[in-house]
Amino acid sequence: MGGTPARSVGPVAAPREPEPVVHHLLARSALLLTERDEEDILRFAAGAVADLGPFRAEVCYLVRDRRLVRCEADVPGRPPDARVDAEVAALDGRGGEIPLPGAPWCRAFALPGPHGNRGYLVVSAAGPPSGREVLLLDALARAVAAALAAAGTLRAERGRAAGLRRRVAAYQAENDRLRRAVEEAESERRGLAARVAALERERSMRDRLLNAAAGEGETGIARVLHRLTRLPVVVEDRFGRPRATAGSAGPGPRPAGDRGEAVRRAARQRRVVRDGDRLIALVQPRGEVLGVLALFDPERRAGADEEGALECAASVLAWELVRLRDLAEAESRLRRELVDDLVSGTAADSVRDRAAAAGHDLRGPHRVAVLRPAGPADGDAVRRAGHAAESTGVPALVAACDGLVVAVAAESPEAASFHAALAADLGPVGVGGRCPVPERLPRSFEEARLALDVRASSPEPRGVTAFDDLGVYRILGARDGEVARFMTEWLAPLLDYDRRHGSDLVRTLARYLDCGGSYDRTASALVVHRSTLRYRLRRIREITGYDLADPDQRLNLHVATRIWNVRGGVGPAAASEGRPPPVGP
Repeated sequence: MGGTPARSVGPVAAPREPEPVVHHLLARSALLLTERDEEDILRFAAGAVADLGPFRAEVCYLVRDRRLVRCEADVPGRPPDARVDAEVAALDGRGGEIPLPGAPWCRAFALPGPHGNRGYLVVSAAGPPSGREVLLLDALARAVAAALAAAGTLRAERGRAAGLRRRVAAYQAENDRLRRAVEEAESERRGLAARVAALERERSMRDRLLNAAAGEGETGIARVLHRLTRLPVVVEDRFGRPRATAGSAGPGPRPAGDRGEAVRRAARQRRVVRDGDRLIALVQPRGEVLGVLALFDPERRAGADEEGALECAASVLAWELVRLRDLAEAESRLRRELVDDLVSGTAADSVRDRAAAAGHDLRGPHRVAVLRPAGPADGDAVRRAGHAAESTGVPALVAACDGLVVAVAAESPEAASFHAALAADLGPVGVGGRCPVPERLPRSFEEARLALDVRASSPEPRGVTAFDDLGVYRILGARDGEVARFMTEWLAPLLDYDRRHGSDLVRTLARYLDCGGSYDRTASALVVHRSTLRYRLRRIREITGYDLADPDQRLNLHVATRIWNVRGGVGPAAASEGRPPPVGP
């Protein structure tokens, strides 16, 4: 059978090994992709050009801001050449041969990227390269372009990543700031809520204390504070004396020294301080300490709430005491003015209405009682006299006038008890005559003063003397010139001698006559020896020439000394002029 003769097939040729240059190009291309900096890529590519053949990298360009810019990968020793720059720029993104002084062949290889040309790699040679060599150079250029694109993409991604990190950091910082602001706002809100709650508690507490003060005064404040703190409460005056308590107030008042130190410490620190088993707050309006408000806390369980309640109560109590004091001072001033007008006879048309406004009814008989207390006739003496009137049930207007405590009292079966209470507490009392109408009160006042002078100059100065019981003293105490002249006529030599020598002969004569001529009783009353008394009586006889044994002379001298006593020991000059003597012992 005939057919096409079979071709003899020789052994299959083994695949050709890549040339070393290609190996080198592939290795260089792989390494290019590991570079991250554009200039490092170009510098690496410039070094790879010589490995591909007899070539030289002359200059490298990068497109930056749409302008060709020489990079630092230039061949050392070749200065910048503006003509080369112009030739490369004229290629307008394409590759091509360009003239280069001193180089037979020169080509600018474009480095294309996804968004246009990224630069040029300018290569020169001693002669035109083969087509294969041009392909290798072009492959190197494309590898460089790919590496530049990758580096650009990586840089852009890194830029975007850095931007994202910055934005994330900014968002995180803003979020942290907002979170802190929210936390601060929440903390402030909680603080404000707590403050509002505290203010509401304080307002409620203050309202309760004010209502208690309006209804029950100091006692009400102490009771409310006791209910708020569940601790015993005591209100003390400035001297440490209790004024009001609530609960079991613990031990008695502190010793004056210990209490004084605690009060000074509280005044210095201007807050609640501990004083042994007590917490104390000063009742101190306008810088004046009026008293102390104390909680008895031996177990020391009082906290901030109890201290706050104590401070609030002390503040309310301070203004309550100021209000009461101002009210008392106003009432005292009105009563003093009213009593002044009553005993002086002025403002007769309005005294009834003013007395009614002060809570006293001037209708019905009245008497004036006066006393001169051992101490000053101040608010304390007036209060004690007013307390005597209240305790005996005698309606009275009490005030201080001209160093005296004056009581305009309604006539009452308890009047004697009232006068006795005044004398026992404050000193001798003089009571004027009965006044059926207020217009007679000035006369009763003068009568009461006369009765007081008689009582004060008597051998027994304490007690009560009524004008109605004065007897002859009502005549002896008359403020007219005839009585004064009678006294001067009989006593002038002795009065003048006593004034010049500082002696006490008139008083000695008065006591001798009051004692009925008894040497023993007179010496005892004058607290002198009998021989001293005999000497004084002898001097009296020598100065006056009177015979004390003569009944008529003795009577006249006795009357004259009684007038002298009633008139408070007035001298002859004032007596001769008929002036009223000063009131006083």
